[in-house]
Amino acid sequence: MKQLKILITLVTLTLNLSADSFEKQIFQGGIWEHLNPHLHAYHAMGDTSTEASTLAAGAHDPSREDGTLQAIEFGASLDYDHLQGFITYNTSYGASQEWEGGIEEGFIKLVELPADFEVRGGKMLGRFGAQNTQHIHAWAEVDRPIVLSQFLGEDGLNIKGVDITGFLPTEEIIGATVGFGRYQTHEEESHGEEEEEHEEESHAIEFKRNLASLRFFLHHNPNDFNKWELGASYLEGKNSLDRRTRVYGLDATYKWRENGLEVDGKAFTLQNELLWRTIKTNGTFEDNNIDNKQDQWGFYSSALYTHNTNWDGGARVEQVSDIKDLEIEKRTRLSPHLTYYPLKSHLLSIRLQYNHDILEDRSENGIWLQFGFSFSAGPEVR
Repeated sequence: MKQLKILITLVTLTLNLSADSFEKQIFQGGIWEHLNPHLHAYHAMGDTSTEASTLAAGAHDPSREDGTLQAIEFGASLDYDHLQGFITYNTSYGASQEWEGGIEEGFIKLVELPADFEVRGGKMLGRFGAQNTQHIHAWAEVDRPIVLSQFLGEDGLNIKGVDITGFLPTEEIIGATVGFGRYQTHEEESHGEEEEEHEEESHAIEFKRNLASLRFFLHHNPNDFNKWELGASYLEGKNSLDRRTRVYGLDATYKWRENGLEVDGKAFTLQNELLWRTIKTNGTFEDNNIDNKQDQWGFYSSALYTHNTNWDGGARVEQVSDIKDLEIEKRTRLSPHLTYYPLKSHLLSIRLQYNHDILEDRSENGIWLQFGFSFSAGPEVR
């Protein structure tokens, strides 16, 4: 309950202020024209039919029935002429019953370069698929899709490196991103090489060391009310077995807004991702002989309907296939959810979500109540 008390303290500081008025009163003029602070906090409690931590796939997923402080994020965005930047520190408290924290992202971005290029460098969430670059305050659900946590890592695809994005000179947003970097986790940030060795033993097929990625994307707006976002992604790098893993992804997102570019009104979003990965092994796993090449696929489809400024709701269906040689079982999950925004903004949120998991030999259920606080003085640099 200590984690919930921390969240309540943050909420009470701004309970009588909307995000807009908070910005107008405090963040005006001077440095605040170029530097926008961010503060986000999310806490979830609930009940599950088995140990909650065994159902959590991502590092910020709820993992304790009596309360998981999923994240407290302090950050800032910089926007000055051709120079942009972003930094955020994240701390959480979950099943390990220890505070875990570190710099989740910290990068500099050069924009509007010749030939319409932009370059990012530092520690960052890689541009793979539709959701990997999103922090918890941008999620439509309480947890991350299982396939993203399994294929890209519990913290998502987080790298220390550089990526370059180029855009074609068309009315549509068409472009590509190529990235290079070293795979990074919260454990490495907090505990160093000793923790890396532990991860090598317990997560044998996770990415390790240097990665290369490529993404193509298209944003098509037939009018002010409809928008399509399509993408194809590729990622490769060495795993902890010192062999190569490749991940392929396709994503498609459709967005509809009743009032088009105007604020408020009803809205609907349908987001889909399909991933496939091939894993090279050394031919053994836990003293058993296995195939040198393993394949796995997974997908999720998430629908979100916004009724008004107070309510939205939706559902996500997802599935990942099994890899019997590596003792990874097939898993299907259905997750309906409902969110209430008491201040008619995303400053405060209360989300209720039910998870129904179907595994190979059993079914599990979980229900979560999430309390969220999300403040940004301006747009977040991505």
